[in-house]
Amino acid sequence: MLRLKLIASALVLSGFVYSYVTIKELRAGEAVLIEQLGASLTREKELRDALSAAESESNKLRSNLVKQSDLFSRHLDELESAQTATGNVEYEITEVLNETEHKPWADQLVPNDVKRLLNAPRDSSDYSH
Repeated sequence: MLRLKLIASALVLSGFVYSYVTIKELRAGEAVLIEQLGASLTREKELRDALSAAESESNKLRSNLVKQSDLFSRHLDELESAQTATGNVEYEITEVLNETEHKPWADQLVPNDVKRLLNAPRDSSDYSH
């Protein structure tokens, strides 16, 4: 009977030792997992911060692009208005020249430089800027 008690005690003791070692290994594994989780959370925060900064920069660039586009459109409108005004002035000068072409006093009204400019050959790229 004593022998049986000793065997039972030895089995119980070995079970405690095994449980203790297993618990110690589990705690060590848990510590490693907690450390890895902390590193993962830190990396996730860094990536979120980088994404936020990239989105902010993207929004700034988008806003700047919209402003530049609006400015370009305004300049284009101004250029088209100026070209229209130039065409109107050329038309009016041509009309005056046509009306005064055979009149001797016309040279006093329209200088020769203006006549030369109006009769000069034009390049189609003059109005394509």
